[in-house]
Amino acid sequence: MPKLTIFPYDKVKYNLLTTTLEKSNHVTVKKIDRFPEVILEIFSKSKHEKTTQALMAELKISFGDIIVSTKGLSLIEEVTQNLMTQKLTISVAESCTGGLISHLLTQVSGSSNYFMLGAVTYSNEAKIKILGVPEDIIKNFGAVHEETAKFMARCIREKLNTHIGLATTGIAGPTGGSPEKPVGTLCTAVAWHNNLRSKKYTFDCGTRDKNKRFFAYLALNLLRLEIIRHKAGQNR
Repeated sequence: MPKLTIFPYDKVKYNLLTTTLEKSNHVTVKKIDRFPEVILEIFSKSKHEKTTQALMAELKISFGDIIVSTKGLSLIEEVTQNLMTQKLTISVAESCTGGLISHLLTQVSGSSNYFMLGAVTYSNEAKIKILGVPEDIIKNFGAVHEETAKFMARCIREKLNTHIGLATTGIAGPTGGSPEKPVGTLCTAVAWHNNLRSKKYTFDCGTRDKNKRFFAYLALNLLRLEIIRHKAGQNR
């Protein structure tokens, strides 16, 4: 029985995925909410096992950015397994997530093999003095900006020369937002050697605690997708 772990940050794709499953004549679906993830248990109708397997393969290709696992693994399990099996090391610089990403990455036994450093650089001063983010970057772009997140990721990676640097900066609320940068704004970045990938999201889940957790998963999902890209590049 396939178990799809979904991180439904893209509501359009998530709705399309669920509609595709609902319209299928070959499967039935049981939904389990596990914020911020959703588990979809897929049950094949009689004599449709091969068809179900083909459907799962098609869904993985079409919705791979929100389908974390087809085996029911959580996003954290998927990321940490990839870090361990590929012998990758990571350092993390967090602002709005307040150390939650570091906590999640170190929940796994053996995490010392891949997790090297976590820094909660909450203030601008910490970003500048501890990480080494140029002061002009924060003055020109602000603390919550993709450019700032990219420098944070690159700087934390360079501290211990880890394979990967991951960073978050944002506004968890309920105060601190503005029309340009409302509550729920997150900027996250992944640095991998000379490559930098960043994303800006706006998701307000209603409470500070939920926003921080959703932010952490957004950053870890960006990391997951970057690991997949890197692995695909190695196999070419």
